[in-house]
Amino acid sequence: GEIEKARSELNDVYVNERERALVVKSYINANIPQNFMLRAMNDFVRVCIVEAFIRGDNEITRDVVEDLKFVVKVQENGYQFAHMSKASLMLYSFICRAEKDEDGLVSVEYLCKKMNKTDRYIRALITELKQNSLIAVVTKRKRKYVRLI
Repeated sequence: GEIEKARSELNDVYVNERERALVVKSYINANIPQNFMLRAMNDFVRVCIVEAFIRGDNEITRDVVEDLKFVVKVQENGYQFAHMSKASLMLYSFICRAEKDEDGLVSVEYLCKKMNKTDRYIRALITELKQNSLIAVVTKRKRKYVRLI
């Protein structure tokens, strides 16, 4: 029904030159293998389209592209750290979008609650992200926090 219609509309989406240049600019310094670059850009545009649709826009705007630049980093990690699990990449993208405190920290309790996962599960994913130098773990008043590196 509606999903098939939206999926078929994705094939015919027009991205104006200004936003296309902004997308390309986002990938200039990306550490993505050359043979995956076009696919990565197309995936980014699809994510932008969905985000614009959620916001009620009928086209990709500069704000949407700017708000979703973290997706490029997630894609970099996906191609660069191919051994990482999908769950850890999802946690990383969630941390990128999560509301952070004044020090740029996100509490582990907040992640567990928002993602509806157990503390043990989230901590295992955090360990994987930490081993790949994507996040740092900070302890503050006996509570664990994570921050992006």
